[in-house]
Amino acid sequence: MVIKYGEQTRNGKLTVTPKEGVTYSGNGRVEIAGSGPYTVTMADSGTATREFIKIKSSCTVTLKQLNIYPNVQKFPAIDIDAGLEKVTLKLEGRNILKGAELAAAIDNHGTPLEITGSGSLDATAGSGSAAIGGSCYVTSVPVGKNITISGGDLTLRSNGEGTCLGAGAAGSRSTGSADNLVTSGGNVNLIKSGGGYCIGSTDFDVASEPNIQITGGNVTATVSGDTGKICQSPITIAPENGKTATLYTGNSAPGSAALGLRGEGKYKPASEKYMRVKFGTPHKLTVTGGTIASTESEFAEGEKVPVSASAEITDGAGGTLYFAGWMVEKGSGTFADPVASGTTFTMSDVDTEIKANYTGGYSVTVADGTITPGQENYAPGSTVTITAKDKSSDKLCFDHWEITKGNGEFLNGTASQKTAQLKVNSSLSVKAVYVSGHSLTVNNGTGSGAYRTGDVIEITAFLPAGSEFSSWTLDSGSGTFENCYSSTTKFTIGSEDAVVTAQYKGEGLTGDFIVSGGILGTDYKYENETLTITGSGKYEISLKEGIETTGNQITVQGGTPVITLHSVKVNGDYALRIRNEANVTLILDGENSMCSKKSNCVYVQDNSYLTITSIQGDGSSAGTLRAEGNKSGEINHAGIRGGSITVKGGTVIAKGEYGAAGIGGDAGRSTNDNFSISIEGGTVEADGGWGGAGIGSANQAGGNVNISISG
Repeated sequence: MVIKYGEQTRNGKLTVTPKEGVTYSGNGRVEIAGSGPYTVTMADSGTATREFIKIKSSCTVTLKQLNIYPNVQKFPAIDIDAGLEKVTLKLEGRNILKGAELAAAIDNHGTPLEITGSGSLDATAGSGSAAIGGSCYVTSVPVGKNITISGGDLTLRSNGEGTCLGAGAAGSRSTGSADNLVTSGGNVNLIKSGGGYCIGSTDFDVASEPNIQITGGNVTATVSGDTGKICQSPITIAPENGKTATLYTGNSAPGSAALGLRGEGKYKPASEKYMRVKFGTPHKLTVTGGTIASTESEFAEGEKVPVSASAEITDGAGGTLYFAGWMVEKGSGTFADPVASGTTFTMSDVDTEIKANYTGGYSVTVADGTITPGQENYAPGSTVTITAKDKSSDKLCFDHWEITKGNGEFLNGTASQKTAQLKVNSSLSVKAVYVSGHSLTVNNGTGSGAYRTGDVIEITAFLPAGSEFSSWTLDSGSGTFENCYSSTTKFTIGSEDAVVTAQYKGEGLTGDFIVSGGILGTDYKYENETLTITGSGKYEISLKEGIETTGNQITVQGGTPVITLHSVKVNGDYALRIRNEANVTLILDGENSMCSKKSNCVYVQDNSYLTITSIQGDGSSAGTLRAEGNKSGEINHAGIRGGSITVKGGTVIAKGEYGAAGIGGDAGRSTNDNFSISIEGGTVEADGGWGGAGIGSANQAGGNVNISISG
């Protein structure tokens, strides 16, 4: 059925003037096929009409106070035939267009389309479609292309996979792509919810990068939802006619200035949810005390302008002035780094004056520490190295640095390190802050200092020439080794002071002996086949692997050492000698024997003391010491010759040579010896040679022997 001009379909609200080339169809379609220009008006625009407009010719159509929402699936509010030369839509008053399901509000099918005017347009896409551009249902011709917005106040909305301006969510390259989308004027507000993109192609596969340009007007894009984005390809921003452009981006309005342009530039959207392009005029930037790295003097809002100043200059009196930072004297804007002599300045939207400041330098005072380089003043922004004083002798642990006066910055997290890098931004006073701790003494290695309970310290053993590392020992205090058999390991200090020692094994270092405890070269030494102990610590002695009996000997020269023998068997010219007022505690573990060819098996000088006990403590008979005397020249030797001897534990088996005591005096000496022998625990088997006492004097010897047996 064809209705002549002047008549309307049932409940029709749309009217097109002039009438030439206009057809009203009974299904609500209003066709425009003439050369125009045309004006479309609507009776009672407060309620949407279900009619729609079909444009079949190149023409200009003014939309005046329209409110269109078709109720037939796949019908755009305005549908433009493909292949036309150009269609212009002029906005007048407030217009509302909404595409039906699977349809755009305005579908141009690739025909060049310009939207202009002084009115407004609120366009909402149907499902899967663009607000202006391609419809989801179209599969035969390119869509979302050749659209220019040069005027008007537009709000374009899309929910789902379609765009606000561009392509619909069709499933092929030819229909899902967009191209030649230009905004040159007006105000354009793109609002996207759901997936897809605000502008351009959809998130389906696209064959090439589309041409999307913003050359004028004001454009805002807002995305809501986790999967929606602004655009999947770069947007060209190209201000015209001496204008500037400023790009604001962020996750929400108003965003921050990300780009300022006086010429063409590219914006590649990432994950931001908000974009705004604002056009304006350039603004003058004046620099005092520095220079602009550009031949220009006027810049766009948001443009990052390189500026620089000399690091130091000479004052009028011949002295040196250092760069001290930038400041804004008039206007507004921000520096990337206001204390760097070379930086960038981000322009604001007003004429601005900035200045480079200079100073005579800054002083730095360090309490409980040193500074490198050491000088009277430092250039602003320079970096110095400060080192905290070692207070481990006072059991104080370095904790952190504290700036007590001025403005500085610790670099690379060094504020908690004893040696720190400090950036000087003003005259400064800093101090090292300490906390109470425990001392760690590392014998034969590195790592000594003061530490807090639970601190983990790396310790490393020294390796003397010809030596091989054996193990770490904890001599006193508390703590744990990560690996006590590694020459470099970590030690976790406990709740008290600790002493650890690196022990060694090696040819000639301690002969056939292995010594644990003490410091080689300080507490003991080995030379001429003799292990000589001079310290007063705790020492453990054993034989190296594969050695059952050694011809090396042990001598104690003074001190009050505690020596544990672990199955040590000596058979040499001498065995064990205790001299020079030494007071020795000998702990027996396993089977030990002392046998001497030239002297007593165990010789205790008159002014020295020997106490023998068991590895299991006083009173126990565990652990054995055998000592059998022999003849040397005219002297027959006792098994254990005293001195002052006390047995508190272990099993002691002593036998004297002809006429000599088992424990006591030698036979054949002309001197009168005075001994003190006390048996308080353990087991003692003492057998004198012919005529000699088991415990006491030799045969026909003078002197006094005090003997006490109580255990």
